[in-house]
Amino acid sequence: MTKVSKTNGFTNEKRAKQLISFEGFKLPVGSPGDIDGFWEWHGELFFWFEGKFIQSTIPYDGQKYGFQHIIDALQEEKFGCVVIFEHNIPEDETVYMCECIVTEIYSTKTHDWTNVRSENWTVQQVFDKTWKYYFKTFKPKQSTFDPDVAAENLRKNAAKSK
Repeated sequence: MTKVSKTNGFTNEKRAKQLISFEGFKLPVGSPGDIDGFWEWHGELFFWFEGKFIQSTIPYDGQKYGFQHIIDALQEEKFGCVVIFEHNIPEDETVYMCECIVTEIYSTKTHDWTNVRSENWTVQQVFDKTWKYYFKTFKPKQSTFDPDVAAENLRKNAAKSK
């Protein structure tokens, strides 16, 4: 397994593992949900990550609709992607998201859920593909660098922090 850092990227790993309870929180309808991961770049490129234990699904009446609404609300010059991945890691062990297999993607490119389970892509591979697509398609103003070089630099910096 890959290890990014001793704290897995969190400032306080114990707090990151702490359960936030909605018990007693009164909502008029629906139920609350959580998001396993979020990453953005310059307010233009957005990724949401959601992990599920192998063969689990996201119910359409909650989290899936919420993700769709977030992506669909992005302006045309923005790009967003929801990456659903699965794992079979016991609950007392760390899930290394980058190595998990992606099962579904929803993005501003398609505005539809795409089942990619048969592709056997890892979260890292989907991120890299989307990162390159974004730079080639949108040609962001903030970028004066090659996306391949930028992705490699991100990995090098992560490796240094081990």
